[in-house]
Amino acid sequence: MKRDINDIRDALYGGGTNGQALIHQVEQLVRIADRGRFSLRVALWLGGGIVAATTAIAQFKQAILGIFHQ
Repeated sequence: MKRDINDIRDALYGGGTNGQALIHQVEQLVRIADRGRFSLRVALWLGGGIVAATTAIAQFKQAILGIFHQ
């Protein structure tokens, strides 16, 4: 039983020849997910800004055309 507990502890926190610890791998995944979430926010913000600017330009164009074609 004690050996099993030690094996689990080694897998979670490292300390053996099994490569990176599970805790370290989970922390890396969390950092990657945070970067992905930030990138998604930036992409959505930029996309929304582009759509808003395009809509404003189209409405301005329609207003100018409406003024001069009457």
